[in-house]
Amino acid sequence: MIWPLLLYNVVNVYTDVRWRRTKNLWHLLFFSISFLSLMVIGPPFWSVEMLQLLFVAIIAWLLVGLFFEAFHLFAPGDTKMLVVNASWVSFLAYHASGWEVLIKVLLYFFGAAVLSFLMGSILLTIRQFGWKAFFMSLYTRQTLKMSDGQNLSMPGAVPISLAVFVTTFML
Repeated sequence: MIWPLLLYNVVNVYTDVRWRRTKNLWHLLFFSISFLSLMVIGPPFWSVEMLQLLFVAIIAWLLVGLFFEAFHLFAPGDTKMLVVNASWVSFLAYHASGWEVLIKVLLYFFGAAVLSFLMGSILLTIRQFGWKAFFMSLYTRQTLKMSDGQNLSMPGAVPISLAVFVTTFML
């Protein structure tokens, strides 16, 4: 069941890095595949356990994505990708070990996503502007701009995919 997740992330990283856009239909298709897989293999659909799993997988991660969007760290496509990947990771964690391990796995996924996003952003900033500009931007809290006037930003698909693969291979 990891192959659809691998395909989804590889195509998403490619389109996000190349064109900085992802398709809504692509997110919807893979979210429905993960949801249907969870309905077939997971607990009974209207059980309390299934509702808790769906709440943790969808609502909590949607709130995390919206939080990152509020600080202009993620774009809307990155939030959709985060929700789809969280539903897949929830499904895989539940399928592998049950409900007991799911919360720990999702917290690990959150930590890995934030850590890889921070490391990638720092490396991108240092490579583009140098150490001096990096530390100046930390102290002055000003956004660094590229030569064409755009804000320097990292595609969100890269750290999310990295966190997904680290988390799923941990299972």
